[in-house]
Amino acid sequence: MSRRLQKRRRLRKDGQPSQRGAHFRSSDLQRELRSRVSSEASSANGKKGWLATATKYGADFAAQTLARWRREHPSKLERQVSAWLDEFQVTYEREVLIGKRLILFADFVLADIKLVIEVDGQRWHGQDHKARDARKTRCFQHNGYVVLRLNEKAIQSGAAKEQLDVAIHRRMFGRK
Repeated sequence: MSRRLQKRRRLRKDGQPSQRGAHFRSSDLQRELRSRVSSEASSANGKKGWLATATKYGADFAAQTLARWRREHPSKLERQVSAWLDEFQVTYEREVLIGKRLILFADFVLADIKLVIEVDGQRWHGQDHKARDARKTRCFQHNGYVVLRLNEKAIQSGAAKEQLDVAIHRRMFGRK
């Protein structure tokens, strides 16, 4: 058990650890509670956390912290694309900072062939975010990258695997 948890654990009068609040720490209850939070509230809280961190430590630190968290917690779609890239045996990086003026991170970067792969899940890349995604694509292109956007339906159906294979071969060999 971590040292941090040992410090917070309260002891009963008989010297045994208290079980008070143990049910709240269960992953099932946490999952249930998270499912009751609307995506709007989750997004708003994320923005508040970002602003607080950026105000206290700076935007660069906040961006690096967010990128590290996203590397450690990939979405289901990102895990699928990672598996395909591993299968194709290509070298890639996740959540890479691209650009100097804007703080923008690419989902996957194949630096050898200057290819950026963006995974567009329906929740974060729906109709409301077309302008943001277009700005991101322009920034990546301005920095010399070709951008491949894979949407959720194509990834789930497996059609994106072929798109990915074709894009990689075109960048590597100029054909296929």
